[in-house]
Amino acid sequence: MNLYEGMYLRKSIRHFRMETVDRKILDNILNFTNHLEMLDETQQVQFEIIENTEDKSVPYYLVISALPVEGYQLNAGFLMQQVMLYIMTKGLGSSFMKYHKLPIHKIQGLEPLVMLAFGKTDKSIYRESKRAYRLPISELCSFKTTVSDDMKKILNAGRLAPSSFNSQPWRFVVYDNRIHLFCKKSKTPFDPLKAMKNIDVGIALANMYLAAEELWYYSEIKKIDNISERTFKSNEYLVSIIFQK
Repeated sequence: MNLYEGMYLRKSIRHFRMETVDRKILDNILNFTNHLEMLDETQQVQFEIIENTEDKSVPYYLVISALPVEGYQLNAGFLMQQVMLYIMTKGLGSSFMKYHKLPIHKIQGLEPLVMLAFGKTDKSIYRESKRAYRLPISELCSFKTTVSDDMKKILNAGRLAPSSFNSQPWRFVVYDNRIHLFCKKSKTPFDPLKAMKNIDVGIALANMYLAAEELWYYSEIKKIDNISERTFKSNEYLVSIIFQK
């Protein structure tokens, strides 16, 4: 199973066996993080695995920390979703969690953003995508042209992404060879999901990137300065993904 196949089968796991995972697998996970392409190669990130097997709930956490610059939350979600899918291919369950205080090795200037709880589980780590509650494409997308079946597959991959409290904050403006990603704006300054929304959109972006790769498209991910936010009112433009065979 590759990462693309995994995104259609995975589900969040919150009940784990408090058992150790083979050290080689943990090393492979960290090695995988070292070879991921970032949305912006100038960004600074750190991954760290925290062993927690003496606890009674979660045996391992993977924490990502990043330098707080423009796009750092989007980048964190983009990277962590790929790691989550990789962990699943190793037969382990996992789920996203908002970062809470852990004994990590902090690097000056880097901010802990989000973490994965993961480990062995007695639960099935698989679920058919049709059983996941997600908004239909018609509610998530504004189509500006007629699009190909490949583009529909890429959009569906983004639609299936996990999000905080299943909030699904992403919206897409779609052309025949590009997709502009938007994020729902917070209605109040005290929105508890505000910090996670950009991370969630980064997670959806990772799914779309992997789907495009599976379909043999080259993807360029970048922010375009003159994108209008009129298409989706109460939404903020974040980034675009441009496809080329």
